[in-house]
Amino acid sequence: MNYLLLLLSTLAAAAKGIMCKKIGSDTENKKRMFLYNGVIFFTASLVILISLSSRLGEIAGLSRYSFLLALAFAFFLLFTQTTEILAMNFGSVSLTMLIYSCGFLIPIFYGSIFLSESISAFQITGLGILIVSMVLIISPKKGEKISFPWLIFSALAMLGSGTNAVIQKIHQASEYKTELMPFLFWALFFSSIFSFIACFLTRGGTSERESAKSSALATVIFLLLGGVCVGVLNILNLHLAGKIPAVVQFPTYSIGSIIITGLAGKFIFRETLSTKKLVGFGIGCIAITIIALL
Repeated sequence: MNYLLLLLSTLAAAAKGIMCKKIGSDTENKKRMFLYNGVIFFTASLVILISLSSRLGEIAGLSRYSFLLALAFAFFLLFTQTTEILAMNFGSVSLTMLIYSCGFLIPIFYGSIFLSESISAFQITGLGILIVSMVLIISPKKGEKISFPWLIFSALAMLGSGTNAVIQKIHQASEYKTELMPFLFWALFFSSIFSFIACFLTRGGTSERESAKSSALATVIFLLLGGVCVGVLNILNLHLAGKIPAVVQFPTYSIGSIIITGLAGKFIFRETLSTKKLVGFGIGCIAITIIALL
């Protein structure tokens, strides 16, 4: 059963990446982008709320410590998803997902510096391989121009993802670690509030009418499904933590979602990558696996 849930988690992570690409491709209006994010995060918070329906007292009784961390986590959730969407607006979904996934390096370094966790020689080797991968991906060939907005937003999304992981690590190292699900609910809920506030403060209109009612309905369904994916993804990852060997879980979840989004980029969004970037993509997947497992 856990392996079926792992497959669902991998598909949900890939769906989230595809969702970000779709929003980035279709939404030039930043006001609408924040509105979409607000709907997605609010729907995700409702998914968490439903999962806690028999424990609603835990949500209301969240400690001040977890509450403040949830506020910080909410800010970086919005920051990460916004920069990921913007990155995919300027570049490839597969390469963006690869760089975004490198955010897990930040909690590794945090654990080494502040929690005295060791970094193995294999992880250092993997980091070196990852650098080679990034050089192949980022360095333009002759006559090709690098998209600096894509590079900047991808890096920011990676930093945001890593910061979120550090916040979760801090929370789980505290005496309030049993409050993780209520913590997650408030984080997603406040992310939606921050998104709606950003939408209200952002200049520009969202008054353009859809070409047909069906397209408006399709957008609503898309956003609701996206929110369900985000909520389910978080619940599954929490459930699977420690229940499946890392040697199986990490490659399946991380590399699997990267490959699925890469295939979606090729067949859905008609993206093409040069041979050098494809090689860099493959090397990057291998490097991430080495760093995570060894």
